[in-house]
Amino acid sequence: MSTATVLKDGVMYPKITKELYIKHKKAGESDSRIMRRYGMYNQSLSDWKQLNFTDDEIQNLKIKGKGGRPPVKKDKPQGKPVHTFDKELKQALAELKELKKVNEHLSDELKDVKLKGNELKKENEDLASRVAFMNVEDNSELENLKAACSDLENETNSLQRKLIEKDYEITNLDYAFESLNQRMDAHVKENKALKELVRLWI
Repeated sequence: MSTATVLKDGVMYPKITKELYIKHKKAGESDSRIMRRYGMYNQSLSDWKQLNFTDDEIQNLKIKGKGGRPPVKKDKPQGKPVHTFDKELKQALAELKELKKVNEHLSDELKDVKLKGNELKKENEDLASRVAFMNVEDNSELENLKAACSDLENETNSLQRKLIEKDYEITNLDYAFESLNQRMDAHVKENKALKELVRLWI
């Protein structure tokens, strides 16, 4: 090992060699410590390295070209957990399923009301025909038939009102169904975007 020394600023320092520098770097010493050991400065160490090492050697030793510290790897900041809409999507799907059941039930009721209304209408028409064409001798029987026709007409009107109400209910359910579908689509798109953002952060 060389024992040559150099005088710098009135202080005797050992003279640095290529072998000594490699030894210090392999031991994990920084350029700052090496400069203090040999009485050197940033520029003088940088110039010395350029004269004694090739670019490949500098790269292999992980030496910065001008004697600075090696770059410090920074960890990615750990952000707050990103809120996704998985819970909202499950809730929307449950509501959608329930709306479908209600809609199917109302549709069945509507079919029954329409069927009964058609039956009453036909029965009313039959009674009206009987009153118009039969030769009624007993006035009381005629009054009874008229009363029966009136009752059937009232029941038919009542069923028609129920039919209209059911139509309104089904229409409102259709609107709610469409609104829920739109909400669910929006949640799906936003959830997908957030998951993609999380994937890019990791």
